[in-house]
Amino acid sequence: MKIGRSANKKLQMEERIYDAGMTLFQEKGVENTTLQEICELAGVSKGTIFNYFSSKEDIVAKFGQNQIKVLREFAEQLPASMNTKEKIIAVLIEDIRGVKESAFSAKAALKGISEGGEKVYQLESKNRSDLASIYESILKAGKKEKSDLNTALVADLIVSTYFHVLNKHFYHNNQLDMLETSIIDSVDVLFNGIKSHIIN
Repeated sequence: MKIGRSANKKLQMEERIYDAGMTLFQEKGVENTTLQEICELAGVSKGTIFNYFSSKEDIVAKFGQNQIKVLREFAEQLPASMNTKEKIIAVLIEDIRGVKESAFSAKAALKGISEGGEKVYQLESKNRSDLASIYESILKAGKKEKSDLNTALVADLIVSTYFHVLNKHFYHNNQLDMLETSIIDSVDVLFNGIKSHIIN
């Protein structure tokens, strides 16, 4: 589908503001960055920025929103022949691929999330809930009839595990090569439980 010239210019402007915000967030953090500084770096007026983002926190949340949109489409295209665990791992690996591809923005977003703030917390909670809904859909589709599996809880655990792995190997240590192995190992533990690994 072709994008019209006007829509394309709008997308470019949004990307310019987003890039400026993420650059400053990475350098100074969200709390220490002002909208005025974002405007100056992006070369736009304050009036213009509000056509795209209602706050600097919205800029932080955009990375996650973009990832979720891509992952939802990716999950919907997965072949029916894949089992539940394979589908979940495929989506997690695709998410990691997106993070690696946009490492700078991903780090800036994680930095913004770790700094907190009520608005960031609310937006990130929504993002994580939307992300969990992708995994919950996969789990529900693969759930045995009459199973009492709490798919919402398992989906939340998958998302929590994913962010734990990101924080440990990507945000704090920059061990990109560890991401896939660590997430697959974590999903194995989640699916297999720990019963077989402990004495009693």
